[in-house]
Amino acid sequence: MSHSTSLLYLLIVLWLSACHSAPEAQDSAGELQLKNAAGSYTPNGKIPLPGHWGTLASTLGEDGQALGVLLIGADDPDAGRGGIHPIAAAQWETGGVFSTCIIAVSADTARCRLAVRDFMALRLSHDAYYRLLDIWLQHELMPTGARWIGWQNEVYAEAEIARSRRRFSGGPE
Repeated sequence: MSHSTSLLYLLIVLWLSACHSAPEAQDSAGELQLKNAAGSYTPNGKIPLPGHWGTLASTLGEDGQALGVLLIGADDPDAGRGGIHPIAAAQWETGGVFSTCIIAVSADTARCRLAVRDFMALRLSHDAYYRLLDIWLQHELMPTGARWIGWQNEVYAEAEIARSRRRFSGGPE
């Protein structure tokens, strides 16, 4: 990827992640524990984050790690601390173990520039952003040698969060 393409991508990501300041609202999905802000780089260092990256408190994915969440459409990294609203899940498999990344927006719609509350709205209204997310997930987040499973909708994402909470607490899946 050329330097000018990387710069253009970063500018698009930062523009899409701008949002308004407003009071926080709780969502049933829980609080995001921020790890990296939008525009920063992952360990691979090729493509900047297209949103704020973190994990969801009190969750345990099938891969044994806290459930990863990419908060999109929010300039303020704290926008996810008041709760998130899952809109999609992306999955891949590595050696028979499935990994899931939850794609979410802030639970407080006033803090989010992207007016999406479900996967179909993301695909239909923000297809270019969806494609950027797809590229980032498959080339930055997904480990080398993993097999891409694909995208799931918000219903699946919410169910995966519930399963990961039961896994964390030692309950039945």
